[in-house]
Amino acid sequence: MPQMNFDLEDGQEPVSFMISNADSERFMAFMADCTDAIRERRELLGTQNAHLDHIEQLEKKLDELTGNRKGFGSSSECSPWSVTDEKPWFAYCPDNGVMAFETEEKAKAQAEEFIEAWLDADTGWDELVDQVFVGRAIHISGQVDRVDRPDEREIDEDGCDEDGHYWGGDYEYFCNYQLLPVEGVGGEHG
Repeated sequence: MPQMNFDLEDGQEPVSFMISNADSERFMAFMADCTDAIRERRELLGTQNAHLDHIEQLEKKLDELTGNRKGFGSSSECSPWSVTDEKPWFAYCPDNGVMAFETEEKAKAQAEEFIEAWLDADTGWDELVDQVFVGRAIHISGQVDRVDRPDEREIDEDGCDEDGHYWGGDYEYFCNYQLLPVEGVGGEHG
């Protein structure tokens, strides 16, 4: 399991922690995206002819990278760590949360990594090690009653369709959510 070290430049020892391989890869990709956006912003700010609209575009890009990332379970694009029909098995750790897998074996292997991370050679096992577990989802939240955005010609100047539903500037659909059985686990998933 990779160990991350960060020098906070506060005159103290670097902050150090263990992180799973998958989370390490996610974190490094995120930091690379942020670094590229920051570098681009610095380049624009450093030029004599930097225009305000370029700076605003970069700030928007940074906001997208840092503040507007899709959460787990997003209906438009699932995170690789989200429990889905294809990945009903999961491993849980208090530090890392839930990580989803296609098979029980993969989930158990990840749980073993989590357990190893709780071992400290100087102090022994952390008390939270007994909260690591593996499970299989039998129900997950899913969309029901979805209504897709009508053609723009059917939306009036106030943003409403003929039934009076408001479609806001970027609403692609409306729906409800409910627990649905995971395929292959005692039911059908619609």
